[in-house]
Amino acid sequence: MSADMGAERVPTEQQGMRRSIRQAVHLHGAWLKQATPAAVVATLVAAACVPVVAPLLGAGSAGAALTGIIGLLGSTGGSYINDFLKDWIEHLRGQRRSLTDTELQDELRRELLVRLEAGDARSEALRADAARVLQAVHGVEAALDAAAADVQQALAQAFQDLGQSFEEFGWMLNEAWTTLVAIQREQASQGAIQRHQLELLREQRTKLNLLVRRFVVSPPAAAPAVADSLATEVPFTDQPCPYKGLEAFQAEDADYFFGRETLVADLAVRVTESNLLAVIGPSGVGKSSVLRAGVVPAVWDGSVSGGTGWTTVVMTPGAEPLEELAIRIALLRGIAPGPVLADLENRPQSTRPCRTPGPDRRARRRLPPPGR
Repeated sequence: MSADMGAERVPTEQQGMRRSIRQAVHLHGAWLKQATPAAVVATLVAAACVPVVAPLLGAGSAGAALTGIIGLLGSTGGSYINDFLKDWIEHLRGQRRSLTDTELQDELRRELLVRLEAGDARSEALRADAARVLQAVHGVEAALDAAAADVQQALAQAFQDLGQSFEEFGWMLNEAWTTLVAIQREQASQGAIQRHQLELLREQRTKLNLLVRRFVVSPPAAAPAVADSLATEVPFTDQPCPYKGLEAFQAEDADYFFGRETLVADLAVRVTESNLLAVIGPSGVGKSSVLRAGVVPAVWDGSVSGGTGWTTVVMTPGAEPLEELAIRIALLRGIAPGPVLADLENRPQSTRPCRTPGPDRRARRRLPPPGR
């Protein structure tokens, strides 16, 4: 995922720290999958501090500049990490080495990890300050949002272990859960968009296929050879099998769907008479077939009252049916799905059957006007 999900909740001066955390997760993803919880903390804290530390390596006096680091991180109240960074920068200056940001981050990570794993009073102080820093910049959210699926799993386990083992990291449990749920919903929305595009493509191909199969060709009289070839029967083995077995008939099978003409005609009338028309019955009686191979082609052919101005949506409700429907409707109208979902949840009466102007797609309800 590319969006910085919590950026709007973080002051501008801290967004660079979040970006640094995201970059570190991208760069060290394979290593983080095997890292201990302490190593995960050291990696994220080092990434958060580098944007502040790097400019100070060439400054005249690090002490005065570093005094504001904790304040920059949201007035976390920590002091150990501030003193540690000041001493560490002076140490690097004494070595007179030129380091890239990546090298600087790696060295800082290693130094932080040694101190976190020391098991003494200094490690406890550093752990408390590290927790405050990551909480101030929403570091858990930034890391999970930037991670690939397998790295997300490892990071989530590390955050859970930290939250359950140390009181100062308890906040990680809630932030990790909230972030993973948000990522899950975003992925579900992206899946709905992809399914919508695939359905539109399938509908266009199906309509064209039905048109070609139903098109009657009258060969010119001056071309008997062509007429003879067209009149030749298609070999039996090349004809599609009209029997679907246990599979449901689809719109592309409309020419082979027989025996439900009366029911399809009845549904074509009823669909114009109410907000909701439900076709129910025991499993296997043919509900999907009569809708997909009967009613949908009838809508396309203009057999439904109102002509060809209807739009149709064929979708599987899934775990979040209203959200799925809202996304499909919003895509058809070119508007945000949020207001549509709110209408479906709070004002279902605002959607009513109608003719929908414009190109044929797939709809069943009146689409809310933009901005509602």
